[in-house]
Amino acid sequence: MTEDNFAKNVVLDFRNGKVSINTDIPFFGMDLVKKDLKEHYTNGLSKYIQKISVEVVDDISECEKIWKYFSSNKSLFDNWDFRMQFFKGYSVKPYFLVIKRGSSILACLPLMYQENIKKFTWFGSDWMENNVFFAVNTSYIPLLLYFAPKPVTLQGLNKETINSVPEFITFKKDDPDYYLNLEELGNMDNFLKSLMKKRRYNLKRDYKKISSLNPIFVKGKKYEKEFFSLIAKRMHSIGEKVYFEVDPGNKKAFENIFNYKGKEFLVDFWTVFIGKEIAVSDIIAIHNNTIYPLLGANNVAKYSGVGNFINYYEIEKSFIEGFKKIDYLQYDYGWKNKYLKEEPRYLIDL
Repeated sequence: MTEDNFAKNVVLDFRNGKVSINTDIPFFGMDLVKKDLKEHYTNGLSKYIQKISVEVVDDISECEKIWKYFSSNKSLFDNWDFRMQFFKGYSVKPYFLVIKRGSSILACLPLMYQENIKKFTWFGSDWMENNVFFAVNTSYIPLLLYFAPKPVTLQGLNKETINSVPEFITFKKDDPDYYLNLEELGNMDNFLKSLMKKRRYNLKRDYKKISSLNPIFVKGKKYEKEFFSLIAKRMHSIGEKVYFEVDPGNKKAFENIFNYKGKEFLVDFWTVFIGKEIAVSDIIAIHNNTIYPLLGANNVAKYSGVGNFINYYEIEKSFIEGFKKIDYLQYDYGWKNKYLKEEPRYLIDL
């Protein structure tokens, strides 16, 4: 299934209590769509589906304009440049489902088709987080979901966004987002005091242990190749495939991040040596006074506690440099719930 199998032009109207739909590619279930839309858009909502059109935009320059029109640019994942680094890793066309009335854009569902999962997903790939619906009014969201190409997975939705989803669309819990509010905590001592005694002890112990080995920090992408090799070695040691082996586009995306020279966000890459060996590497993005640890690799087999070491170092450094937040992204990886705050996320499968 590809994006070419779906209707790209739909004209929709609601008059005299009837929903009319005209499309270039008729689809099964149209009567049910009319029924559900009629039920949902009565009681004062019918004005939202009068004389509107639903179409697909796949010209990347037009997509950029639409994105920047709607996006708050608050989160790293709201940023066009960041999304583009991932999108360019997949060599596909964008699929921006747009609702219009005349020349006015009312809503947009920014998607792309991801071949390795055989689904449509958010523009940028299924790695994207903190996703929101683009709409001038939440009443247009049901239309976006009804006319979205299928199958599609919309993950990483926050609670506020989910509250705007109509009753006939089901959603389920996704992995939560993990974060630290540095502004609220104030300093490293307060963060440590917020932890359970045993966890605080372990974190400080591991930091001191690795520090005693005289680690050397090297900044820059010189050891990019070794970084990917270390990730692969770690994953293979626990009998798992590396995500970029399953999804080559993901590796290309991170290579784009390594080589990003724009000004919309900053990229820091640290490689930490103990002697002549790499103990740990981390790639971090910085946007709107928030730190985003994007991807890490460590030699935990030889240097036990090195994960706690780099986390301690980065948290303390972020306090010192005056950042407001560290967003550790979704997925626990067996440690985040022990040290960080959680914020719920949701997903929709259609």
